[in-house]
Amino acid sequence: MSYSVKDEQGRLAMSFYDNFYVSGGHKKEIETQKVDYIPTDTITIVPNAKNYQPDDTCELLILAPFSSANSLVIFDCEGQVSQPMQFQIESGKNSTTVEIKISKDWIPNFKVHAELTGSIPRETEVTDSPHRPAIATGSVTLEVSRDVYKLNVFINTKETNKTYTPSSIIHIDVDVTQYLDNLPVDKAEICLIVVDEAVLSLTGHKLDSPLDIFYPNRSANITQYHDRNHCLLFNMQDIEKFKKDMQQRQSSFDHIELCCERSMPKYMSMACSAGVGYGGFGDSNAEQQIAVRSNFNPLACWIPLSMTNSSGRVSFEIKLPDNLTRYHVWALATNDKQYGLGEMSFTVQLPIMIRPSLPRFLNYGDTAHISVILQNQTDLFFLLHAGLRATNAKLLTSQTNQQALGYSIVLQPSKRAALTFPLSTIHSGTARFQFIVSTVKNEACAQFGDAIELSLPVFTPATSEAFATYGDICEEEVVLQPVETPKNVIPQFGELSITTSSTALASLTDAIISLYTYPYECTEQLSSRLLGIQALWNVLQVFHCKDLPEVSVLKTKLESDLNTLKGRQYSNGGFGYWTNRNDSYADPYMSRTTNTHTVNIPMKVILPPPSSDTSNNNKKKNLIMRKDGNGRLYYRIALNYASSNLQLNAVNYGFKIEPTYVAINDSSHVQKQSDGTWKFKLGEKIKVILTMTTTQRRYHIALVDYLSAGCEPLITKLKGTLTGDAQSSVTKSNRGLYYCRCRPYSTIGWTEHENLRDERAEAFRSLLRPGVYEWSYVMRATCAGTFIIPPAKAEEMYSPENFGRCGTEKVIIE
Repeated sequence: MSYSVKDEQGRLAMSFYDNFYVSGGHKKEIETQKVDYIPTDTITIVPNAKNYQPDDTCELLILAPFSSANSLVIFDCEGQVSQPMQFQIESGKNSTTVEIKISKDWIPNFKVHAELTGSIPRETEVTDSPHRPAIATGSVTLEVSRDVYKLNVFINTKETNKTYTPSSIIHIDVDVTQYLDNLPVDKAEICLIVVDEAVLSLTGHKLDSPLDIFYPNRSANITQYHDRNHCLLFNMQDIEKFKKDMQQRQSSFDHIELCCERSMPKYMSMACSAGVGYGGFGDSNAEQQIAVRSNFNPLACWIPLSMTNSSGRVSFEIKLPDNLTRYHVWALATNDKQYGLGEMSFTVQLPIMIRPSLPRFLNYGDTAHISVILQNQTDLFFLLHAGLRATNAKLLTSQTNQQALGYSIVLQPSKRAALTFPLSTIHSGTARFQFIVSTVKNEACAQFGDAIELSLPVFTPATSEAFATYGDICEEEVVLQPVETPKNVIPQFGELSITTSSTALASLTDAIISLYTYPYECTEQLSSRLLGIQALWNVLQVFHCKDLPEVSVLKTKLESDLNTLKGRQYSNGGFGYWTNRNDSYADPYMSRTTNTHTVNIPMKVILPPPSSDTSNNNKKKNLIMRKDGNGRLYYRIALNYASSNLQLNAVNYGFKIEPTYVAINDSSHVQKQSDGTWKFKLGEKIKVILTMTTTQRRYHIALVDYLSAGCEPLITKLKGTLTGDAQSSVTKSNRGLYYCRCRPYSTIGWTEHENLRDERAEAFRSLLRPGVYEWSYVMRATCAGTFIIPPAKAEEMYSPENFGRCGTEKVIIE
């Protein structure tokens, strides 16, 4: 509404009133009167094609639900309005045609919005009644081809065959051309990736086309709002009644207007003389011989940048790893604003192949039956000789101290056969295995074979213990340290270690070793390792420690910790305890290497011969140390050993741990025998349930369950692992009723971070109140044999004296 007035001198003043209300009761009152709103009809828009090229002419057929009408067509390209068009549909016509030119800026898609406003006859009214208002809307999404930004990428090999052998050389050519005219592209940047498809299949990973990343489908960001569909639709009787009511009120309005006319000149003249003006405001619209195979890197090639020549070609020479698998090749190309992706696959295999299936690790005292699959890829019968040679592992045969074992077998064409090699561990460290298979030498046929070398860690016994004493020698002093021979220990494990140093910092040796070998990787623990080692960096380079790796390896570890911390930082500068994402797992723990710079006396030397007099064996022996020269000499004497009794009893120094093993598919798959030994069925799934009880508030708790070597934890996020099984992988942990009382959210998981590793499963919590807690995960029995189940353990990470563990158990998998 606007008001205009003139003063006595004819000067005009105008005022606008934006808000105007029509009285008529509340919404409920309107509903009781059975009134209707103006409906919104639908416009049908029919394009003459499904996909367009830039600069094409698009013809749109607009089917109108009524006529005559005023029309408006706008083009929405991710919220940007382009080329609005206004036209009219004449009376009696039900359609019209609109032509537009496709812009390159509309790639890859845009949306067309159409709107009609007009009037149509009322359905049941008296003769010559006025038409009612009408409105109709419609939209359609049109695609614009991205071919102008697309490159053809062709991957070819110079070799004619698509099958290769391990460690062979493969030559790959990548040709890049324009998609529209096939002209070669000079100086295009190429990224080449060759990766094992077996790894890709774990997550179903695929490399997306760069076009989908740089030119994704646009969303329609324009939302239409109309006032007409909020207008009440009255019938003629209501309108006549409304007219009469307005006429009755007109006289009172006339009286008010007369009063306003008499009073306005006075106030307006005052306003004009003061320079005050009034005005209105417009609305703004804010509107991705037999070679031994030992290199099993799944990433065969990663070349981030190469340039094509004038013919649009770039060539690569790649040496393949030793995997027997199928490789997938990707080549990504870019040239300014153009992108392309090409891919191919090839297979690496041998006529006769050997595929051993080893556990991921072994514990000292385990006995494993390693399975080996022999495969004949030819159409011939072969007499095969297969064998195994092992170090740090004892083959269980009729002959003692035998380091090799072999079989002879006739293998049919295109068939497989399984062999079993029983073995046990000798001592902790690394066990290495060499598997070989070959055909019998025959003049009528070429000789085929395959060999593979693998290694796996053998973990120290759970009963290992260590003690150390520190001191110094001044002037002509002599140190006499009594050393008592430990009883009932394993001769193959442990030692008496004597370390000397000219600096008192040697007393920090155990502290630095503890920082470096700490198994958990919380943010504050990584920070502690960085700060501690960095503070002693110069000292560590001069005074070598046998339990720490070389400086180059130590530096790489610290750089990895820094990168990990960087990845955990939030945008506001803070850090997460474990990660800044919800779908990440901690990096695998890197095993440490050793470089001995001290005097080590093996345990088997300390122990007396079995034939000696036992009465003298238990006496203490004296270790005498003296120095020559001036100055002070600092020393460290450490003894570590493992009890021959591998059975640990359960203890409770703040935590009580109770493990339970439950079969998933059939109760017969998991049984506990009368002597306490567990029995699992090979290849079946087992659910592990850990129950932890604490009677006091605890801080920074780590619950760690050490697996038997014959089992592997399962992760359902990997493709093909327990698909559709709701009980697989780590499940939500349940708080006990003692802690939760009657709280309704007692099923909320109490853990803050969880890890599934090769040899253990971990759960962490920063604060734990008194109560009973349950945590579970699923594993599969993957290797036959007799294995030790190390005790599960819970501890406060910063108060390790508060801990608890269950007892050591044994499992037979068959």
